[in-house]
Amino acid sequence: MSNTASLHIRRSLVTAITLSALLVASPPIGAQQTTPPATPPVAASGAAPAQTGPTLSLTMDQAVQMALETNLGLQETRLNQAMAAQGIVAARAAFKPVLTSGISRNTATSATQTFTEAATSTTTNSSTSASARWSQALPWFGSSYSVAWSGSRSATNGYTTYNPRLGSTLTLAFNQPLLQGFLIDGNRVGLESAERNREITDLNLQQTILSTEDQVRQAYLNLIASREGLEVARQNRDLSQTALDNALARIKVGSAAEIDAIQSRASVLSSEDQVYQAEAQVARAEDQLREMIVDPSRPDYWQLHIDATDQMDPQPHPIDVDGAIKTALQNRLDLVVARRTIDLQRLSVQLDENLVKPSVGFSAAYSASGTGGTQILTDNNFPPTILSTSTIGFSNVLGDIFTNTNPSWTFGVSVAYPLGQTSAQASLARARISQQQQEIDLKNQELAVVAQVRDAARQVQSGWNRVQSNAAALEASKQQLDAEERKLAVGMSTTFQVLQQQQLLASARIANLNAQIAYAQALLLFEHVQKIR
Repeated sequence: MSNTASLHIRRSLVTAITLSALLVASPPIGAQQTTPPATPPVAASGAAPAQTGPTLSLTMDQAVQMALETNLGLQETRLNQAMAAQGIVAARAAFKPVLTSGISRNTATSATQTFTEAATSTTTNSSTSASARWSQALPWFGSSYSVAWSGSRSATNGYTTYNPRLGSTLTLAFNQPLLQGFLIDGNRVGLESAERNREITDLNLQQTILSTEDQVRQAYLNLIASREGLEVARQNRDLSQTALDNALARIKVGSAAEIDAIQSRASVLSSEDQVYQAEAQVARAEDQLREMIVDPSRPDYWQLHIDATDQMDPQPHPIDVDGAIKTALQNRLDLVVARRTIDLQRLSVQLDENLVKPSVGFSAAYSASGTGGTQILTDNNFPPTILSTSTIGFSNVLGDIFTNTNPSWTFGVSVAYPLGQTSAQASLARARISQQQQEIDLKNQELAVVAQVRDAARQVQSGWNRVQSNAAALEASKQQLDAEERKLAVGMSTTFQVLQQQQLLASARIANLNAQIAYAQALLLFEHVQKIR
């Protein structure tokens, strides 16, 4: 073999070894970089930091549960739930009864204007009044009612039938809209909107929970994959070291050239570099998972070692694409939120449709009054001569308003109709257009969901096919290496050919691991797209 050919072969070998190192060092898909609460110790030479703290052994489900308990984003979203609940309380307050009351005292002195007011030059009037009113807007058909009571005592130095005079009045009123405000009004829309917003807040919390679970599962899977990658790198290093030991043994007995050892040493050094990079990747994956599930205030936060106890054991999963599409269209939270948002817009349209209707209202009122105090009986002369007095107490006055003594009934119908185009009609047109836009967006989202589920199902199927084919390729590479080593032992092969087979085996191990990782991620994605975006 010429020097040029030998140099070319060595360069090809180094290039292949470098590509393998890059494959091992590449982080798994889905790994996320986050900002830690403090800077951890940096390991020398890029290797994983030595374990100095306790070990926390976790399954994937346990890691998810820890994340749900410590995640600050979930705590903030739960506060949004509390705010939405207070919004419902505020909206319901529109239908709570309102009680108002008051008391007043008035004294007025004025010059006497006519001879009927008083026998003196000034007229003095004093009065004390009290009132109470109970009113309520009802949550049905826009109706409302009120009950009002008032009582008074007045006195004067002028001529009057009662002095002092006691009075009491009870008024019952009822109002019922017949067109505008009958089926819907602002108060009822406000309450229903608050309830829908609470539902949307609950859905957002579920989305945050599911997103957190998915991120933790991905991080947990990355940690498993990184450790599996480290194991593959160590296997490849041990394989290279074995080849070097064999080459040195053959050189010692004179059955091989020195260049065989040089090639094997290059392979060992490259394999060692892969191990260092794989160890660093394990440390990064462990930090990423730590940031998601461990309380940052824990004293041994950076010293805590996480042991992922679940194993990567790919198994076939039958996929029902049609069933998954149906589940996603019914239950995916982003679609449910979009539908709730459309419901809110429909409420806005209904309210605007109500506002363009004529205002027709019916009202009914009943009142009863009672009068008492000191009644003065006089003759027909002027100034009158007092013949006698009698006293009617306030209890009798109150009794009169409940015995229909002096009743008064009022019934009425009012009609109001705007002439010409109104702002309510323009608002209705805009609301209808907005509703149409949202419905079109929902249809586009549903189409996108179907496409995502179908693509995720294809990834699962192709991922399983890759797992099977790469497992078969790995077994074939092992058999080829064994055969090549046996040929080398009887002088029918060369060290370079054995190294080539070792490199093929190393690549097959990496490809097999990557296929298993991709399949596990495809399963997570298939579950994810049926729940959230």
